[in-house]
This record gives sequence, C-alpha cells and structure tokens, in this order.
Amino acid sequence: MQLYGSYLSPFTCRVLIQIAAKDLDIKLVDPPDGLNSEAYRALNPIGKIPALDTGAGVIPESGVICEYLEAVFPEHPMSGHDPAESANIQLVARIFDVYVMNAMLPIFGQMDPATRDRAVVDTATQACLRGLAFADAWLDGSAYACGNRLTLADCMAAPSLLFVETFLPAFGVAAPFAQLPSVAGYWSGLQRTDPVAGILDSMKAAIGAA
Repeated sequence: MQLYGSYLSPFTCRVLIQIAAKDLDIKLVDPPDGLNSEAYRALNPIGKIPALDTGAGVIPESGVICEYLEAVFPEHPMSGHDPAESANIQLVARIFDVYVMNAMLPIFGQMDPATRDRAVVDTATQACLRGLAFADAWLDGSAYACGNRLTLADCMAAPSLLFVETFLPAFGVAAPFAQLPSVAGYWSGLQRTDPVAGILDSMKAAIGAA
C-alpha cells in the first residue's frame, strides 16, 4: 500500500499518525504528476489528498482511510472497545475535523495581507475558536483525548492543533488556547507522545520549507 499525500496537509498527517502508531508498512508518496494532474484525478476523481492506494483500488478522504485501516489492521486498535467509547472517539474526532480544521480553512486564501478580506478572516477565526471551545468541553487536559491511549480522535486532533497554533497568531489570535485550559493541557501532552511528536516535527519542517 501507499499513501498519496504531503506533510503540508493536516488531513494526510492524520493518517500518518495512525500508520506510525500501528507500525504499518505504508509509504508516503507524491500524487503522480502532481496534485492537480490528470494522472492523479484518474486515480482519485475527488483530486484531494490523502488517498490510499491499497493495490486493489484507491480510497480518498482521511476519515474513511482511517476506518479502513482499523478494519484491515486490527492490531494496536485506535477505535473504541465498546459503543460508548467508540462514540466518544468519533465525537472528538468530528469536533476537530468539522468545527476546528474545516472552520479555519478559509483563512488560507487570505495569506497575503495586501489582499486580505478581514471579514472572511474574522468569520473563520471565530468559527475555529468556537470549535476549540467545543473540544474544551469534552477534553480533560490529559495527553489523550479518550482514555489513556492514542486513538483516532488524537490522530484528527494533533495536526489540527498544530495548524491552529502556527497560523491563527498571524491573523490576530495571539494565544488561541489561552482561555481553553483542557485543550491547552491536552495539546501540551499530546505533542510529546509517540508517534505524534515525530509526525508533528515533519509537519513543522514542511511548513517551514514551504
């Protein structure tokens, strides 16, 4: 198997954390001929990253890929052991996916201060902060989102929190976790755990080189 993606993509890095945690032999590769190429769209009509090439077909969308890998490689499980735990993991993962990461996506079209639309920035940053407040209500400040082990919730959360910490200050949110003690404690512990720390280091290097 191989994963089409990039360390610049928080969506790719969700899957990379899972791959590393489960010690899977799945290589990260660039999309053939580039992300917007006809060659890549022939494999993945959605045209986004990540996408998992299983050898029998291509699976796009990070959440779908993570669930597929859990089903195919049940060792070192990162999903719930019972319905209640599964629901909690899925909820925290969804908060970081929909209400944090997706909420902040519009700011990336506003990187140039000369052409920046302040209304777009304000709407996106406030939506992201609301999402972080939702997360703060479910987290308890420990290093893992659900229980005492790394789960799919952490895979979703870690890249999102790195992007929040890296990019929101450039748009006027100097300390995005200042009023969120549970998120702040969680992020402080999570980013030092294995294998999250290594993936985050690769993300930081890719962002710095971009």
